[in-house]
Amino acid sequence: MNYRVRRSSVEIGDYDDFAFFEKIMSGEICPSDTYWHEGMTQWKRVEEIINKLEKLPTGEPVMTHHGALTNRGALRIGYLVGYYISIFAAIGLLVSLLYGVYRLLKWSF
Repeated sequence: MNYRVRRSSVEIGDYDDFAFFEKIMSGEICPSDTYWHEGMTQWKRVEEIINKLEKLPTGEPVMTHHGALTNRGALRIGYLVGYYISIFAAIGLLVSLLYGVYRLLKWSF
């Protein structure tokens, strides 16, 4: 099955099952995006799928694709990892900037 995805009324992609769920887990497809597949009467928010995945019992497979299993814990972990990586990147950038300013001020006096 192929999923078509829109963001702000602009179609951003057409994905097979595996790619669709993979992009949700990686954060490339946002909860506010909408999706549609053949047989649906209207576009729905991706957030609805995320809510359904979070309600699954722990360890129950969400999908299988060539032997790859993904459960709801992986979805949550994917969001957390992305969140913490961006926090650490922002802190690193800030520290580098402050150190550069310090070195510049130290050098100029």
